[in-house]
Amino acid sequence: MDEQMLFMTPLQCAYMLERSRDNGVPCRVYMEYKSDNTELGCLRKAWIELFRIHPVMRAVCDQCGYMEIPPFDPDCCGKSFTVWSSGSDLRSLISYRKLDVENDYACRLHAVCSGNSVVRIIFELELVICDVHSFLLIMRDLADVYSAFHKGIVCDISPDDFSVLHTVQDKERLAAARDYWSDRLSGTSTVFPFTVRSGCDKVGLSGYEDLNAELDSASAYALLRTAEKFGADMEELLLLAFCYAVMKSSGICELIVNYPFIVRNEDNFNIAADLTHCMLFRCSCGNDSDLADFIRSAHDDYRCDMLNSCFDGLEAQKLLKAGNNSKYPVPLVFSPSLTIPVETEISRESVGSLEHIISSTPGVLLDAQTYRKNGGLFFTWVIPTDVLDNTQVQNAFHLFLSCLDKLIEME
Repeated sequence: MDEQMLFMTPLQCAYMLERSRDNGVPCRVYMEYKSDNTELGCLRKAWIELFRIHPVMRAVCDQCGYMEIPPFDPDCCGKSFTVWSSGSDLRSLISYRKLDVENDYACRLHAVCSGNSVVRIIFELELVICDVHSFLLIMRDLADVYSAFHKGIVCDISPDDFSVLHTVQDKERLAAARDYWSDRLSGTSTVFPFTVRSGCDKVGLSGYEDLNAELDSASAYALLRTAEKFGADMEELLLLAFCYAVMKSSGICELIVNYPFIVRNEDNFNIAADLTHCMLFRCSCGNDSDLADFIRSAHDDYRCDMLNSCFDGLEAQKLLKAGNNSKYPVPLVFSPSLTIPVETEISRESVGSLEHIISSTPGVLLDAQTYRKNGGLFFTWVIPTDVLDNTQVQNAFHLFLSCLDKLIEME
């Protein structure tokens, strides 16, 4: 395949700018799997094959706002696969590092071996090249391609076709949406709900930590049934439960959340690229409002916001910046990623069970993530180390889980 060039999205350009600053934080993910019977040679072969299937994995990024994708070269792609001895402490060594995305690949796979056996597999990727859906897609395909190679089946998956990604925004609709958000966000408070021990300039310098919880498949299905009763989908229900828990635990009555979400169709579902949509969700809650009342009252606002989400949340933040002169006016993120499971039966057999996942995002003080896992849901709240009051965050996290229990009981 000939060399290609992709123009970076505004979000990718923002990530590129922030990571280039002194002590700048990259937007990245680190995933660690415990492996039992993965074959090293087959894993290496499958990993290299992914660079053919998903050309964006070969991309090198330019400060001018575009990504060059060189032709597929198996030998060159193979250099992104590293083998380590079992005594290596890779988590502390590489989990928050910056990759050289301007000259080299923005993703890596590491096989940790004991003798000839792979005991741990580590995946790292900088999201300057693609969205969250894409890294889940890459790991899904790694498991599928490995399984095929392991069975001796020829893998014949066509490379991504980026031509289906191009869309043209309706200018009148976009102008109307901008007016909507200008009105929607006017006079709003952007007070962060938790005590910040140090400024945003310290974010990420000491690493990140997380709070985790899981719901089984039966509980996840009950949540879906409850969402339907409110006329909502799972993502909306989880977002509103999160907002309610944060406001109630911190004693505030208004909140703005940065809400990235995934919208894909059958043409682009399996393409690794950046198709992130983002909006700012503003909500309020009275002192005497219970969870169900809040969800009913916030549902109409959510639907109107989604109808105007063609005006991206990154641009909406600029509206807020003009009013309060803040670099990161909304450092609170709720990001559900429910399109592709983070772990399946096939992935456990191929690359192992997910043991650890951590991320970093520039300017974000709390990133509340949700993934599908084993038929259920996996929640992880990621915060920078030594920046927030951990007790406040833990209280909000536990109240969020309590809210989910209440919603499950409504099924």
